Amino acid sequence: MNDKAVIHVYGRTTDGAQICVQNSLFEPYFLVLPKKDSEPIEVIQELATTRVTQEGQELVGKA
Repeated sequence: MNDKAVIHVYGRTTDGAQICVQNSLFEPYFLVLPKKDSEPIEVIQELATTRVTQEGQELVGKA
């Protein structure tokens, strides 16, 4: 849907009809669990400069 992530939720109504709800308001994310001895500011700085490439697109992390 317009180059946005879409969540598809499948289920059934109370009368048994199959349904699929599509939610394009979802914004993808991931969690970072730093090592126990990490300094929070160092982790934030590293994430701010992390670059990920996917299908020719470069995505830049932001703090």
